[in-house]
Amino acid sequence: MTRRARPFDAAAMAAIVGQLARPGPDFTSAFLRDWIAAEDIWIVAEVDTGIEGFQWCGSATHMPPHTCEIATFVPPGRHDLQIGSALFDATRHAAREQELRWIVARTAIGNEGAHIYYRSRGFEDVSEVAPGTGQSVLMHRL
Repeated sequence: MTRRARPFDAAAMAAIVGQLARPGPDFTSAFLRDWIAAEDIWIVAEVDTGIEGFQWCGSATHMPPHTCEIATFVPPGRHDLQIGSALFDATRHAAREQELRWIVARTAIGNEGAHIYYRSRGFEDVSEVAPGTGQSVLMHRL
C-alpha cells in the first residue's frame, strides 16, 4: 500500500536512508520531518511490518517550470519491483494533480540499479553526465 508520508514517518524513513550509501545531507528524523512539512510530494510504501521504501518528488531552483526532481529510497535487499512500481504510480498521480509535466531523475554514474529502475518506469536518458556532478540525468513526461 502507498500513501502520502506524514511527519511521524520521519524516523522510519531516516532508518531506511541510513542503510543506503548516499552522499549528501544527514537525513536525520528532524531533517526529514521538516522537509516532509514542505510542499513537496512524499510517498511511502507500507506493509504490516512498516515502511518498505519511499519516494520524494519536488521542485528545485535549477528546474524549469512544471518540472520536479525525483529520488527513490528502498533499503538493501528490498529492491522489489512491486515496491518501486507502487511508489512511482502514486508519485506520478500526485505530480499530475499538481499540474507537473516532467519528472527528472539523477542517478550516480555506476548506480546501475537506479538507472534500470528509472528506465523501467519510462524515463529516457537526457545526458550521460550532468556537468560536474558525476550523475546521469533521465526525464519522464507525465
